[in-house]
Parts: sequence; structure tokens; C-alpha cells
Amino acid sequence: IVLLQSRGAALISGISFLVVIFSYVRFRTAVWIVFSAGLAILALDAMTGFSLLSKFTNIQDTRFSLWFAAWELFLEKPWLGFGPHTYVFFYQEFLPSGSGFAIETRITPWAHNLYLELLSEQGILVASSFVLLLVFNLTQAWKATCYNARRSLVELGAATSMTGFVLAAGIELSFIRIWVVLMLFVLLAIIHNLPTRYPESSDIE
Repeated sequence: IVLLQSRGAALISGISFLVVIFSYVRFRTAVWIVFSAGLAILALDAMTGFSLLSKFTNIQDTRFSLWFAAWELFLEKPWLGFGPHTYVFFYQEFLPSGSGFAIETRITPWAHNLYLELLSEQGILVASSFVLLLVFNLTQAWKATCYNARRSLVELGAATSMTGFVLAAGIELSFIRIWVVLMLFVLLAIIHNLPTRYPESSDIE
């Protein structure tokens, strides 16, 4: 992540790491782990001239203009959208030129926001169904985690991974990337089978 200088990956993995560490080990131990990991990351970033750290100081992000274009596309066709994976063909017509937002000059195939991408490409019905799917499974995963007093890494890992996916979907993910689709359905499969780890009489509902 540091070498590839990905702000989104650094942010999401950092949040996920903190949730797992502070949920799974004692507070004092967690603080030392986080402190050590932070020093290691800074040392590695220093070898590249703090290139990753410098990215967090740049507020001129082209994502804002891409999000604006996706929202305008959604308003144009709110119910069915422009069609799956068609964002790249229409978004440039809706970029907010002269608004002060940074504009990416290169062709960008996706909106860097999965929710807005679905709204613009497939409309409010598909986007709403997707959000409900995420909310239901995220709730189930955290219920399974809270049910298990020992904080098993299976439940905690699934819940944290789904949380990371939900957050990452807001700043980067797109269904044009096959690994995003695979990751989502793997997580859904794991979460769906979490209750089977308990006796039949147990119920996390």
C-alpha cells in the first residue's frame, strides 16, 4: 500500500486494522501494536520521500468532480440509469467545469464511488437494493461478532472486512473490477455461514 501510494487503501486498511486490534487484544497491547506499526509505515514511507503522507495533504482531489458527474447522470435518468458500465461514455458531459473542482484530464472508467456509480448507471432501485444487501449482511456479521464473547477472528474478520468494503465503496470501488465482485460475494458467503458455527439451538437474530 505504501509503495503504491494508495490513500484509499491506506485509510480503509488502517481503520480495519484498528478495529481488529482494539477488539481482539487488551488495550495496552493494542496501543503498542498500533504504535509499532505506525513507526514501520512511516519508516517505509520515508524511503520514498513521504510520498504517501504528502497525498493526504492535497485537498484538490479529482474524485469530487467525478462524484458530481455521477450525481448529475443519476438526476438525468433516476429510475433505470444509463446502463451498466456506461459511466465512462457520458460522465465528461457532466463534469463541473469552472466550479473550482480539480478535473482529471485522463479518461476515468468509473466514478470512484460505487453507490453513485450504481445510481448513475442502474438507477435508484438497483442502488437501493445493493445498499439494503450491504446493511443486512453488515448487521448480521456484527451480531455474530457480538454473540461470540471470545471475539473469534472468524466473526471479527468477516465483520471488519465487510465494514471496510462498505467504506471503500464510497471512495474507490467499482464493479468493473472483477476482484471487487469476487470479494463481495466471498464476504457474503462467509457471513451467511457464520451462524452454522454455533449449535442449532443458538440464534444470533
